[in-house]
Amino acid sequence: MTSPDNEFERLLSEAQAGRVSADDLLSAMRDQIAYVPVGADSVSNAAATFTTTEIDGARYVPAYSSEEQLVLTAGEVPRIRIPVRQLAELLPPQVGIALNWRAQAPGLPIMPSGVGILRGASNEVTSGSEVRIGEPARRPEEFLNTLSRNLASIRSVKSARFGLVQVGDSQPVFVVGVDESEQTQSSRSKIADLITRSSSAFPLEFQVQTYFLDANGDDGFRQQIVSLPMVYQAN
Repeated sequence: MTSPDNEFERLLSEAQAGRVSADDLLSAMRDQIAYVPVGADSVSNAAATFTTTEIDGARYVPAYSSEEQLVLTAGEVPRIRIPVRQLAELLPPQVGIALNWRAQAPGLPIMPSGVGILRGASNEVTSGSEVRIGEPARRPEEFLNTLSRNLASIRSVKSARFGLVQVGDSQPVFVVGVDESEQTQSSRSKIADLITRSSSAFPLEFQVQTYFLDANGDDGFRQQIVSLPMVYQAN
């Protein structure tokens, strides 16, 4: 692996060494410039078609910290120069970003849940907003059965609940409330990505968001999530 040649690569190198938290990394990455291979028919950033690679069963778009790293790794291919935040906004919810994938420079995969944070997704609710939580009229049973089986593969997950949430006049979303034992950024990213991958296999009526039930939290929103029916419980 080569020494970092620019600010982006220095940031990735610090993250690899464990000297930057996941939240700080994602925050600092938003305005960094990435070089991304695209299809030959891509005429602009907004209309670009991206190549993907598979890592641990999930799809990722390769992106590079410099044009030099892209050419050294992928060759002279069509490419775009784009801020990481804008790249995240162009990707579907179930797709991650593989930074410096198979390159000599420092790199790492940003899982789909991390890409959601890059594009500005948040679990926070604006103060004063009316929040409605309940059971959907039509339960997506096939998805829930698959989700239950998949959650069983992660030992830290103790239980999961499912419902429908609407904040103010915004589009409703399905929510999966997860109670898990580790409560680390790594374990939560793994769980959120599993839920995203599980949902992407079904034509669901609404998007699916993950809410973690912090054992130390006791706000009204948490209490409403806890009241939802359970869809998974560890043995």
